[in-house]
This record gives sequence, structure tokens and C-alpha cells, in this order.
Amino acid sequence: MKDSRGTQILIGDRVKVLWNFDNNIHEGDVFRVDRKHIEVDIAMHRISVHDHKKITKLHETKKKHR
Repeated sequence: MKDSRGTQILIGDRVKVLWNFDNNIHEGDVFRVDRKHIEVDIAMHRISVHDHKKITKLHETKKKHR
């Protein structure tokens, strides 16, 4: 799935999410990606996002080089 800017989101990426439950923006890590939704782990909660307009990737995932 892609974020609001069209950037591909992968497991482990850091993202910010507009959560409808409390209408606030939260930051967290992606732990599951499907065709229709993304699940994000934030402090004390896990959020399932179905609308790509409500999620934005913060920065690239760091890869370990050998």
C-alpha cells in the first residue's frame, strides 16, 4: 500500500497516522501490510488504517550493510 504522498510503505517503516478514534496524529511503526489496510503499532495501541490519505511515511527504513 502507498501513503498519501504515493510512497510505498513496508513493514518496519516509521509513519504518522490520523486516528479517527481521538482525532489526533500518532507516530508508530508498521507491523503488518495488506492490499486493503496497514496496521501500525503506537504507544499502548495498534491502529488499522484503511484510507491511505490518513497515513504518511516519515523517513526511509534503515538497512544494515555488511
